[in-house]
Amino acid sequence: PYRKGGPPIWLGSFSPIGRRIWERNEISPGVDRVLKRVGACADGWAPLLYSTRVRRSIDPELLGAAWERVQSYAADAGRPPVEFVFSHWYYAIENAADEEAGRKALGHFFPGSFEEARETYLIGSPEEIVEKVRRLTARIDHVPWVVLTMLGPSERQLELLHSRIVPLLREAL
Repeated sequence: PYRKGGPPIWLGSFSPIGRRIWERNEISPGVDRVLKRVGACADGWAPLLYSTRVRRSIDPELLGAAWERVQSYAADAGRPPVEFVFSHWYYAIENAADEEAGRKALGHFFPGSFEEARETYLIGSPEEIVEKVRRLTARIDHVPWVVLTMLGPSERQLELLHSRIVPLLREAL
């Protein structure tokens, strides 16, 4: 529960099976109610940015429109602006061994092809990953929080995150 001076409250939104969001790029009345709640109650917004069912990441224009609604609802509620929390799954690939390990990790849970996985998650070179983050957040004015979860347990992925991806993200965002 909220406590003055307590930890920030982050809320999410979007369902991975919401047809209007993923198939028609529309914000339904139900999702709009959730966005209003985020604006009225949350310090941070961590929307779901991909759908495994549809096998793609969110449309950046739809994300931007939803972001504008969240900020408008926060202002309407007399609250400060909500912070954006970018949260996504990643797998960095720099060589054939990385790609093979990534394909194996995805095989445990992703029902589509490797190419579809690349459309759904942040998969590619560190530079490609950062470019996709930039593309997805093009309409977000400030991205103070980035939460990246690797697609499979790997010391190599942690090392690439620390040594390559994080420094590039700091420059890009």
